[in-house]
Amino acid sequence: MTCNSFSMASNQNLDEYFYLRLLEDFAERGVVPAESVGDPIYDYLVSTMHDAELQVKVWTDDVHARIFVDAMVSFVDACLKRSSFNFNRKQSEMNGVRDAIEWSDQKRKDGWQALIEMVEREYEKYGFRSAYYKNKFDNPDNLSKTELWESLYKDYIMALDESLFQQQREEVEARKQNLKKKLDLQLGNIPDYLAGHAVPHEVFHQAWGMMGGEWNEYDFERLRRLVELQKDYPVLSKVANLMGRVICPEGDKSMWVGTGNSAKIEHSAKSDIQGITTSNRIDSLLPAEMVLMADDDFQELFLLKYSTNKLQNFLHKSEQLNPNKRLERKRAKQAGPMIACIDTSGSMQGIPANIARSLILNLVNLSRRQHRQLFIIAFSVSARPIDAHRDRARLLDFFAHESTGNTDATKMLTQVITLLEGTPSYMSADVLLIGDFRMPLVKKPLLDKMMQHRLSGTYFYGLQLGEYQENIWLPHFDTIYKIGYKVPIRIKDK
Repeated sequence: MTCNSFSMASNQNLDEYFYLRLLEDFAERGVVPAESVGDPIYDYLVSTMHDAELQVKVWTDDVHARIFVDAMVSFVDACLKRSSFNFNRKQSEMNGVRDAIEWSDQKRKDGWQALIEMVEREYEKYGFRSAYYKNKFDNPDNLSKTELWESLYKDYIMALDESLFQQQREEVEARKQNLKKKLDLQLGNIPDYLAGHAVPHEVFHQAWGMMGGEWNEYDFERLRRLVELQKDYPVLSKVANLMGRVICPEGDKSMWVGTGNSAKIEHSAKSDIQGITTSNRIDSLLPAEMVLMADDDFQELFLLKYSTNKLQNFLHKSEQLNPNKRLERKRAKQAGPMIACIDTSGSMQGIPANIARSLILNLVNLSRRQHRQLFIIAFSVSARPIDAHRDRARLLDFFAHESTGNTDATKMLTQVITLLEGTPSYMSADVLLIGDFRMPLVKKPLLDKMMQHRLSGTYFYGLQLGEYQENIWLPHFDTIYKIGYKVPIRIKDK
């Protein structure tokens, strides 16, 4: 039986977020993992990252990097979904074998042979010791030994784990050839199209994010037109950049940063990276060290490594001229998730809907780059919640959905409050409402909840679309901007 490092039968193999960080560390920072770890998906990704030709493309062009990361993420997602399906199919079987530990003496006597034969058929080739247990249970005295049944269950889990491992390996092998063909095609065709049509890279990133990793010129041009509305209405980019909090003197939190040059940690150019070394420099930390620095639970370990010159750094040919000289704590506000609420009622048809979609494209791309969560709530009479990074199908459906119906903000705002109060990862979120604001106020308890969250640090922003003059929601938002289709006008700022 092959020994692997991950317990798939316990559902403890590497998760999608791990693979995403692995890919982004490679694409953005030039980090190439040196060793395989026995996980089929990880090992395939690492082997791909060692391709010298691919490295040049990914490290020298952000379009190539984005295409590569998205193709690999889609590959990982498909493999993990298949692994999850295979695992879930075995749940009933796992429960049945585990329940055998609690069988009565009579049930053990009557059922042990059928149980072992069932496991033997499926898992003997994966190392299950069926002959051993048959020999043991042929002696009736052993049927009452619970430790022997526990041993049987443990051996079954190990064999099941090996079975799931082999299935994942086969899934990777089956998919990787098609992936390579698709990736080679996209890395050639897409940059050529962008260059031939003078498409700015930022426009590509926003439009490509809605294409699900599948390139076709018609869909790209449709999305490109939406993105380019941001040139006509610069306030859209301004509103997008308001969402979330970062290092600032007035912040109520703090974090360790390098000073003596700037409060931003700079990485050396990818082409300059030569290897890895140890020191107390913090201008070119490896991602693993940055995690220690950013996490309060590990800052003592980080400071110990800093004081003893044990921090792992990128070694680069040209030493940085102005490295950071020391560590300081800077006051900061947490860059939290974003909640964007979009009015999809009938009054938003046409220009307002397209402007709203353009802003959502910006937010999706921004949240992807900054590794932040984005929750979209499309509302009219009802409210449709969408996790922008997990519910890709629903997000694409939102862009295809026509604006219809009346507007009721109650369900939308109820979902916002539920997220802020009941979902730990969204407690530090900022909220944006995009619409024409032609909707009645919600009842006072919900407005009071809004105020409570504003007082605790949550910002409520609004973008009002159209020439509708009166806005009864003004007192309940921190800042509301207005687009009258030609000239964006800021109408309120507390």
